[in-house]
Amino acid sequence: MTADDIYGHTYIDSNGALHKEEPEHWAIHYCYIENEGWGFMRRGPERRTNITINPAAKIKDIPAILERVKGRLEEKIYKALEKMVDTNKRSSTISD
Repeated sequence: MTADDIYGHTYIDSNGALHKEEPEHWAIHYCYIENEGWGFMRRGPERRTNITINPAAKIKDIPAILERVKGRLEEKIYKALEKMVDTNKRSSTISD
């Protein structure tokens, strides 16, 4: 078996700005994960989106950040973040 391929790291700060490099104070991070090698050969391509809310960020502040980035995020990521806030979760994985 080989390791997953992880790419497309995006960080969102408390002002709603999108960053490709990790800023000092980030609120939300998401990236894409694809299976590699053995899994790809036996199951085909599988892409997942991993979403994380920074443990230092306050969940109650996330809806305001989401309003600032609305329209700049993929709809599935936006909806997953809304659901994470409603259920008070800090991480989630979406299968494509």
